[in-house]
Amino acid sequence: MDKRVLLIQDRVELLVPDSMMADPGAAGEREARMELHTPHGGLVLRVQDLRELGTDDLLRDWRMVLDPAKEGAYTLERLPRRRDLDRIRYQEAERGTGSDGIFLQGLLVRLPDDGLVRLDAFVDARARGHLSAFDSLVVRIFTSVVAGPGRMVREEHEERLALCEGTLVTVLLPPDHVVTTERRKDLQVHLVDRLMPLLSTSRPQVILSCGPAPTPLSRELDLGTGTRSSRPGTFLGQEVIWDHYRDPDGGLQLLEFMTGPAQDRIHVALLGTTDQDMEDLLRIASSIEAVSP
Repeated sequence: MDKRVLLIQDRVELLVPDSMMADPGAAGEREARMELHTPHGGLVLRVQDLRELGTDDLLRDWRMVLDPAKEGAYTLERLPRRRDLDRIRYQEAERGTGSDGIFLQGLLVRLPDDGLVRLDAFVDARARGHLSAFDSLVVRIFTSVVAGPGRMVREEHEERLALCEGTLVTVLLPPDHVVTTERRKDLQVHLVDRLMPLLSTSRPQVILSCGPAPTPLSRELDLGTGTRSSRPGTFLGQEVIWDHYRDPDGGLQLLEFMTGPAQDRIHVALLGTTDQDMEDLLRIASSIEAVSP
């Protein structure tokens, strides 16, 4: 018997065996994992929201993502369009074993909201003698994939976020911007991403976190050797001073500041590649306001 499950904020729907269970440790807004344990080995299905948009030639561009060196490392097949979904199945030209196990096959799905989701299936070493049976099961699962009832909101809209303990904020998102919330050690992190087409080199992003002793992103990215300046701005209705970094090669810009007590330190970072990116991100940051719970 199979059961129907919804993943990635209900945007992906698929049929899996009844005994296949979600891994709660990998559950999130952008990624989900399901595991099946059998006497012949274990199967892991990883589902990821790429936070990217489809392109005019998705087969060509996805091949470039998988095999940028053009070495023929993967075989790709465009499947017949089904229920408003573009689907591309891919496999390694020579099946190998990686950190996730033996890769069976993957499926790239272009959803009706134009977002891209990838599904990748792996088995453990115990399944090596039963790869054909697991391949057939994965084909059955992939064939069942349809769009779920959830949709990305691509219009301008307001999001409400929990920032620090007892603090709620709202942020006004321009069109084609999405927010994701993650837990990283002691930090609650909100990521605001601009949706860009697959293969785009631009990835404008707002990173908003609260927690004890966050590490400056400028240090993590080793931007101390670049150009540093300051510029005024506003956050939560207050005047602030942003530290502005440009990397030595000119390909990355960072604006960031921290405020608040040590245990609830608010860290805001804006990442972009152009001056226009930074102006757009500053407008998003300045729209953040505290609201009553």
